[in-house]
Amino acid sequence: MKKKLIAMIPVRLGSKRIPKKNLRLINGKPLVSYIIEAAKESNIFDEIYLNSESEEFLPIVEEHGIKFYKRPDHLSTDSATNDDFALDFINNTDGDILIQLLATSPFINGDEIKGFVKSMLENNYNTQILVKNEQIECLFNDEPINFIQKDKTLPSQMLKPIQVYACGIMGWDTEIFKHNMKTYGSAYHGGDGTIGTYSIKGYSTIDIDNEEDFDLAESVFRSFNTKKIIEYYTPKKFHSESDVPSILHRDGVVNNDFDHENMEICNVESIIMSKDMRTSWSHRVINSENNSATLICQLPGEGNRRHYHNNWNEWWYILEGEWDFEIDGIIKKIYKNDIVFIEKNKIHKIMSSGNGPAIRLAVSREDVDHIYVDEKKEINENSTISHQRQFWETYLNKRFFTSEDISNWIDGDSYFRTILTNNILPKIDNKTVLEIGCLTGKWIKELNLAKRVIGVDLFEVSEKYIRSKYPQITNFEFYKTSGNELNGIDDNSVDFIYSIDSLIRLDPIVINDYINEVYRVLKKGGEAFLHLPCTCSLKSTFLNFTKISEDEIKEYSLNAGFTEILTDHDIVDHGIILKLKS
Repeated sequence: MKKKLIAMIPVRLGSKRIPKKNLRLINGKPLVSYIIEAAKESNIFDEIYLNSESEEFLPIVEEHGIKFYKRPDHLSTDSATNDDFALDFINNTDGDILIQLLATSPFINGDEIKGFVKSMLENNYNTQILVKNEQIECLFNDEPINFIQKDKTLPSQMLKPIQVYACGIMGWDTEIFKHNMKTYGSAYHGGDGTIGTYSIKGYSTIDIDNEEDFDLAESVFRSFNTKKIIEYYTPKKFHSESDVPSILHRDGVVNNDFDHENMEICNVESIIMSKDMRTSWSHRVINSENNSATLICQLPGEGNRRHYHNNWNEWWYILEGEWDFEIDGIIKKIYKNDIVFIEKNKIHKIMSSGNGPAIRLAVSREDVDHIYVDEKKEINENSTISHQRQFWETYLNKRFFTSEDISNWIDGDSYFRTILTNNILPKIDNKTVLEIGCLTGKWIKELNLAKRVIGVDLFEVSEKYIRSKYPQITNFEFYKTSGNELNGIDDNSVDFIYSIDSLIRLDPIVINDYINEVYRVLKKGGEAFLHLPCTCSLKSTFLNFTKISEDEIKEYSLNAGFTEILTDHDIVDHGIILKLKS
């Protein structure tokens, strides 16, 4: 007989530390609404109750379409325990399993609630406790718990985890709960009967008890709405300049006019006609606290020095001639009437490349730092990503997007068909699947059994191609990567991640970035199947793939947080397959 599952969300109006904390807005919504939404999203409960002494919560209950249980006033005092009000609730409802959900855990999601309940049912636990695993040396009463003080210090990932109560979810068999209350006067932690744990990680472990916790939660919510930019320290020689006249002088611009700026009306053609086109020149037309705009004319072969801006996006309008814009190591031909936009932190260099003078309007701000990189130190993570982008851009233009039948090549290739059939398709049924390096969708088009398919690639043209080529794929989402991240994809949101042939030319530091990102977005129990270069593969070395050892790959995986790590040398002959489980 199916057990009746009831969710109870206990909330009080009164709170000494934070008044009315469950009604306090966080990221624009009442705190209590997040756990209600997660409970409904789990789609596993027969009934969901909000348990409170105050009817001020009734509008929220009605808005979300759940039930309200009026808690007796004597069970709403500071002296009343969780055991007391849980027993009262159990005695006045008819559920077989009670799952308690706390409003103070706003980042717990529906999948985690569902996983918790399924674990309790499948393992026949009478009591199940939500925990988080802490892999760090711990003491109790000044005595070590999970390490030996006279032994050498172990890497944290090799320590036995300490299970710490997360509290956001608790589960009880109602009959055993009543038995334990009658026998021991308590039942919260279990007693008689079977007791189990279920672990969560990341933001879901945040519990709001004080003002600092609210500040932390608000910061996390803000981070969800902000594009994540991963940056690393790279040892390199550089210097910074911000004085525009001296910058232009050092760039070789001979004649510079800063005396006729901010005219109410000026005519660009007249300014150009007044200049000596036999030499380089600049003329600043706008210079305000908000931005500046400067006309710059240079002769063939002239330009600026390689640099970047760490806190400013820059753009140009091309009035005359041809330019070579080198952006993160890739040279782009730019012509009259083009507009060029370069994001901050992208290394760039501009050179006049036509047969005559070239003129650009540079739009920036007077005080922006120009950070010049030592030519000998330019090969860093950014240039590595740029080389990867440049390689695939050339490869795509030559091979994929000019061929009518290339999207079907996998059907006739038994080697890759075997990988698909044996290692990818068995993992995707009704799951959220992510491919790193989706290119033309040659794998994605095979994933019709997946609930949600996410493709990540360097090129937006990949999305356009996949959507036009395979309009029948309706569960497809695309995210553009800068080359070392999975921005836009939520933590703990993906069941299975795979990548074939897309990571084999990346620098080791970028491979490390991706492994960390894979750990971040994988759900608990999720798996990854990654084709990587490796010095243990003769063909990988022969094809001049990235030089990285199997031990380095395993070390990156351990440091990311993975504990289940396997490498397979037989599935592909040009590298290895890294299998990870979260």
